[in-house]
Amino acid sequence: MSLALFWGVPGIGPTAANVVGFTLGSVLGVVLLGWFSWVDNPRRANPAYSDWTVRARRAMRSVALVAWMLGLGHAWFLALEITRHL
Repeated sequence: MSLALFWGVPGIGPTAANVVGFTLGSVLGVVLLGWFSWVDNPRRANPAYSDWTVRARRAMRSVALVAWMLGLGHAWFLALEITRHL
């Protein structure tokens, strides 16, 4: 969703798209990473735990990092959009 808003969605202005993209990427992405770690840690404490061939923790951290970087891009373009009208 954040990636789609980064390139623009018809019917949504650039300011609203950047606010939503920043919220989804920088805020919600970090919150979901924390929630994933909170749920994953007790599972890893169990001796019967076995991870997938694709490491779930590494994949989730990568997704959160990409979301955070897109959120920073949205924050940059939001700042440009706001200061353009000053």
